[in-house]
Amino acid sequence: MRWDDRGSAKRTLAAAAAAVLLAPAPALAAHPLLTDDAGTLGQGVHQLELSSELARDRSASGGAAVREDAGEGAVTVGIGVVDRLDVSVGVVTTWSRVATEGGRVEMVQGLGDTGVELKWRALEAGSFALAVKPGVTLPTGDASRGLGTGRPCLALTLVASQAVGMAALHANAAYLHDAYARAADRAAARADRWRLSAAATAEVARGLQLVGDVGAETNPDRASSTWPAYALGGVVYGAHPDLDLDLGVKVGLTEPEPDLAGRFGVTWRF
Repeated sequence: MRWDDRGSAKRTLAAAAAAVLLAPAPALAAHPLLTDDAGTLGQGVHQLELSSELARDRSASGGAAVREDAGEGAVTVGIGVVDRLDVSVGVVTTWSRVATEGGRVEMVQGLGDTGVELKWRALEAGSFALAVKPGVTLPTGDASRGLGTGRPCLALTLVASQAVGMAALHANAAYLHDAYARAADRAAARADRWRLSAAATAEVARGLQLVGDVGAETNPDRASSTWPAYALGGVVYGAHPDLDLDLGVKVGLTEPEPDLAGRFGVTWRF
C-alpha cells in the first residue's frame, strides 16, 4: 500500500489495507495461499489456524524515497456445522512502520477488524467442487488510526476446485463492499471492488505439497486505476494428519502491491 505526506490519505489507505491486504485468512484456504479451496471441514470438525505475514515495500512520494515495513498476526477458528457448511471467525493484529527520506518515521499498530465467514459447498461433480462464501467484517479496529473501516463490510466469494491426480487447481472470484465511517475515507477509497485469483497445489512427497498462487484486485485508492497484483510460491508440510506447517514468499507484480512478503502458518484440525 503506498503512502504520501497527507495524514488523512494515510489513514484512508491504511484502513483499506487493513480491510483488503491484512484481512483474517479464510479458514479453509490452505495457508500460505490466499486463494481458497472448495473443501469444507466436515460436521463436528474444528480448525485453528495461526498465521503471520511480514512485508516490505519501497516507493517514492514527492520525489522522496519511502520505505514501509508491515506485518500481521492472525488467529482463525473454523467449525464444520454440517458436512457441506463451515463457519469461521478470524481476528488480526497489524503493524506498519513508514520511514521517509530525511528521517521521518510513522508507526501504527493494533487490533484490526474481525472477519466472519460461511462456506457452503454447493456442488460436487466427480473431482470438481463449487463453493459459495459470504462474509462480513466487523469494525473492531480503530478507523481513526488506520486499523479498520469503522463500519461492517461485506464480501461474497465464488470458489471452484478441480482435483487432477495428486494435484489440484483452485479459482476465486470475489465481490467486496467496504463501508467507511470517516468522510475522508469515503472520499478517497473505493467502496466496491473485485478480487480474482487462482492457485495450484501438488503433493511431491508424502506429506509435502508445493503450492503457487496468483491474484489481483481493484485498487481501493480512488486515485489509482492500477490493480494490486501478486504471485506467491510456498510449501505445506503435513507434520501429522491433523497438523500442517507452511511457508510462502509473495512478490508484488504491480506498483501498488508490497514488493516482498513472507507468510508463515500453523493449522491444527481437531
